[in-house]
Order: sequence, then structure tokens, then C-alpha cells
Amino acid sequence: MANKKLGLFWSKEALSFVEAAASTITKITHVPFQAGEKKDDPDQLPEGLRLTKLLEKVFLEQQFSSRQVHLCLPTRELIFRSFVIPWMLPDEVQGVIEFEVAKYIPIKLDELVYTYHTYSFEENKLKNLRVLFVAVRKDVLERYTGILHHTNIRLESIEPAVVSLCR
Repeated sequence: MANKKLGLFWSKEALSFVEAAASTITKITHVPFQAGEKKDDPDQLPEGLRLTKLLEKVFLEQQFSSRQVHLCLPTRELIFRSFVIPWMLPDEVQGVIEFEVAKYIPIKLDELVYTYHTYSFEENKLKNLRVLFVAVRKDVLERYTGILHHTNIRLESIEPAVVSLCR
């Protein structure tokens, strides 16, 4: 069978896995975080360790073909912005975007992992760039990636869940 890919969506309530080969879904697994736990249990493990154990259990039970995942981050963890800047040369764009983002987002850029995409358009005979900006706080991303790292799961890619859903 073709090379399989494993997607992981990490929602507030559960982990959802989708394994696919050649654009055909071969396995779907949905695991609630609270499965088998008692609320207010004084012996409850810390969240990171609990999630590590849950991931190990899922991989053992489901026998996924790979420990490489495409992580889909929930929209609630992401910052999306779109804005317009005057057209400029590609090597000038980064600095202008950093300046613009500082106006729109009350978080320092060095606290974020971000990317952007620009595309040009013309309006009133003036060339402009539309900037699509997406970011996540570094500490939030480190929480996700740290738990996966402790579970010996390798990240193939990380993307917003809405983008993953479209693909």
C-alpha cells in the first residue's frame, strides 16, 4: 500500500488521529482526554505526563504505521491577521510586516512563532500587497511539541486545523 500519513488534531476535549494513504482514509481514532479518569482524583498525574501516557497507549493500541505526525493546531491557539501594505521589493517586506504586526497584536514578536504569505493586487491603479499572517505563542507550541517529543513522536509538519481540513 502507498506511504501512509498520520494527522493529529489536538482539541480541548480529545486527540483525533486520521491515518491516510493516497488520499484515502485508512483509520480514524478519537480519544477523549478524560477517558477512564475520575474528576478531582488527588492521585491524578500532571497534565504533561497524563497526555504522554495517553499518546503512548493510543499508539500501542492502534498500531499506526508511523510515529511521524502532521500536527493540526486548534484555531483557538492561533493568531490570524490580514492587512494591506504598499507594494515593495521582497527583501523589504519582512521589516514592514514586523512593524505592522506590532500595531495589531499586543504580543511581542519574539514571543511568537509566525509565518506570512503575501500576494499582490491592484486597487485604484496602485499596487499593494495583501499579507496573510498566522502566529502561535512559543510557549503554547512548546507545550504541544514537548509532549510529542517525550512520546518519541516526530513532527512532519504543523499547521492550523482549518488549513488541514481544507487539504
